[in-house]
Parts: sequence; C-alpha cells; structure tokens
Amino acid sequence: MNMPFDDDVAGKPVKPVKPVKPVKPAKKPSSNGRTPSGVSSAGVGSYQQTAAALENYRNGQYAAAQNAYQSAKGQLEQALQAQLREEEQARRQMIAAQQAAYQRNAAASERYYEGLYREQDRAYQRQLEKAQADFEAAMAVAQKGYDQNVGAVQTSTEKSLQQAYIAKMMAERNIDQRLAAAGRSGGAAETVLLSMSNQYGASRNALELERSGQLAQLAMQLAQQQAQHQDDYSKRTQEHHAAYEQQRSRYEAERTADLEQYAQRLYQEVASWDAQSLARKQGLHKQYMSQLSALERELAQNKLKADQYYHQQLLQAQRRR
Repeated sequence: MNMPFDDDVAGKPVKPVKPVKPVKPAKKPSSNGRTPSGVSSAGVGSYQQTAAALENYRNGQYAAAQNAYQSAKGQLEQALQAQLREEEQARRQMIAAQQAAYQRNAAASERYYEGLYREQDRAYQRQLEKAQADFEAAMAVAQKGYDQNVGAVQTSTEKSLQQAYIAKMMAERNIDQRLAAAGRSGGAAETVLLSMSNQYGASRNALELERSGQLAQLAMQLAQQQAQHQDDYSKRTQEHHAAYEQQRSRYEAERTADLEQYAQRLYQEVASWDAQSLARKQGLHKQYMSQLSALERELAQNKLKADQYYHQQLLQAQRRR
C-alpha cells in the first residue's frame, strides 16, 4: 500500500518571472543643423579656428553618444540582474515548497506505518497469548487426566490389596477348625499357615507390580501428551513469528518505496524547474545581447553622423578659404 502525495505543492510550479520591458536608450546625439560654436557660416574667422571648432564639436558628439550608450547599457545590465535575481528567488521558493511537501509526505508516511506497526504488534501479542493459553489449557487437561487415572489405579490396587488381606485373615482364623476336622494338627497347621502367608505375599507383590506398571504407563502417556503439546505450541508460535516478520518486511518495503517515490517526485520537480529556469535565463541573456547590439549599432551610427557632419563642414570651410 502506498501513501498519497501531498497535493498542496506537487504539480503546481511557481509562477515564472515575467521579462522586464527593454530599457529605452538615451536620446540619440545628432546634428540639428545648427553651426557649432566658433564656426562662421559666412567664412568669418580663420580656417584653423573653424577646424578646431569642428573637432571639438565632433568630440562632444562622440562623448554624448558614448555617455548615452553607457547609460542605456547600465540600465540593461541592471534590468538583467534584477530579472536573474527574481528567477533565482523563485527557484529557491519552489525548492523550499517542494522540500516542505516532501517532509510532510515523509512525516505522514511515518505516522501511517507506525500505526500499522503498533496494530501488528498488538495482534501478534494477542496471538502469542492465545497460543500460551491454549498450551496451558492442554497441559492442564493432560495433567488432570493423568491424575484421575493415577487415582483410579491407586484406588483399585488398594482395594485389591485390602481384599487379599481380608481373605488371608479370614483363612487364618478358620484354619484350626478346618485342620481339626481333617484330623491334622501341630506341624501341619504351621505348614498351612506358612503356605497361606506365601500366597498372600505373592498376591500382594503381583498387585504392586501391576500398579507400578500401570503408573509407569500413565506417566509415559502423560510425557508423550506434554511433549506433543509443547511441540504444537512451539510450531504455532514459530508460525506466528514467521507471519509477523513477513508482514513487517512487506510494510518496510512499502514504506521504503513510498519514501523513494516522494524523493523521486522532488527530484523531478526540481529538475523540471531547473530546465525551465535555464531556458528563461538563456532567453533573458539573449534579449540582453540583442538590446546591447542595438545600442552598439546606434552608437556607431551616431558617431558616423558626427564624422559625416564634421567632414562636410570642414569641406565647406576649405571652399570658403
């Protein structure tokens, strides 16, 4: 079983940075048709003064164009850096959000499986307690049956011994009368009494031997029953333990798979964002280079216009000499 993803962040990328509008370049330095200071349109003044004035004017146009270029370039660079900072900030926010989602999913998975582990432990403990109770009950039944059988053997043997003793005493009490009626006395009586005593002893020994055999048989049966119950109990607990370990292994595998899935989701989201972010950064740099190229072309055009004006005015001054 797999835990669900946190839907607060997964699949919802952070809003990308909007490109900043291109910075308008500074006003182009250009000739306005007015004669530079120090240049006479009527040919007044020396040619050297006119050439110097035109040189100064051209240099001023160069400087103005260069200053406008540097100012516009600085604005472009500032805009680019601001956009890159916004992009990086958005990336950090996205990563933080994805990592927070991963932590929430991992924590939820931890709680979920810890709950499963606790329930499994309780169920396993109940199984062990039931197996122990059944084992003790079976042992008690076996012991009770043994005790009852032993009591029956003891009672039966004691009764038989008592009957043999009573028969011996009654026979001894009447022995004199029977011997006298048979015409026997003296040594004959002693011989008969000895024979009767021997018979009684043999009968008693036989009863004791039979009791011992029966008790031994009962003890052996009890031991066999107890061994069987112990074996059944051991097998049962082993089966419970094996099932417990197997289930725990499944839980651990599912838990690991969930965490790996969350980590893979985090990696994919970050990788996807990084790819998109790289494309956006490349676009920003491309836009910057395009705008910078436009500024450089404009700078070159302004310098060319200043040169053209300089040479045009210088040529006119030469003609007026």
